[in-house]
Amino acid sequence: HMDPAVLQRECEVLENCLSQISTWLSANMLKFNSDKTEILLLGSPRQLRIFPLSSLSVAGTDVQISKGPIRNLGGTFDSYLTMAPQVNNMAKSAAFHLRNIGYVRKMLTVETTKCLIQSLVISRLDYGNSLLCGTSDVLLSRLQRIHNSAARLITRMSREHITPVLMSLHWLPLKARIQYKVLLLVYKALHSLAPAYICELLTNYQPPRSLRSASKDLLVEPRANQATVGDRAFSVYAPRLWNRVPSPIRQAITVSQFKNSLKTHLFQTAYQQ
Repeated sequence: HMDPAVLQRECEVLENCLSQISTWLSANMLKFNSDKTEILLLGSPRQLRIFPLSSLSVAGTDVQISKGPIRNLGGTFDSYLTMAPQVNNMAKSAAFHLRNIGYVRKMLTVETTKCLIQSLVISRLDYGNSLLCGTSDVLLSRLQRIHNSAARLITRMSREHITPVLMSLHWLPLKARIQYKVLLLVYKALHSLAPAYICELLTNYQPPRSLRSASKDLLVEPRANQATVGDRAFSVYAPRLWNRVPSPIRQAITVSQFKNSLKTHLFQTAYQQ
């Protein structure tokens, strides 16, 4: 719980920061479009209920604080960060294109169908999928069903068990695809191939004394204050996932070698080979 006076001062700091950004953009021949700016309040139901303000000043324009989902860089976020609106949009878009491909499937070859599904369906399931790390299995199951339907459409095997179908296409399950994306980002961050703000979220593990674990490229696993949301943060989720990857994979010399080894490991783990 935050004191109202403290909250007011913090909001004033934010408004001043936005004003300075607008001034800098104007000085550099750019425009801060406050009319298209949205504000989303994040927090628990109780925190949102007692928040006293209904709007903030953005570059001189009062912008109402949104109560519904908002979009940012292709992602859809709600106030509780459940990622349900994002999953709904991904599922709706991917299913639309999958149905359209299904209408003309009998006129397409396997390779043509695979290309269409990869570009129109799988690409939508993969875009921004690292945002879904740690999301509930109930939400992910919606996307996995579309993923399974896409595999069946390519192979035209409608009644067979889905695992052999996915294995024949060498497709990772959706959850493993998310883990692949996160782990690849960690590898790039540790080798200075990612943006600085990503690299700063990871800390190499240094044992208090000389131990064998010091040479295994492990990361510090921070504790989150809130398990429901905090454990899904990249700074928490990524190190835990990274430390459970076999050491030879973590110590891959090149990105290409890491990607090949990681996909093989995730494939074997997913299908218990």
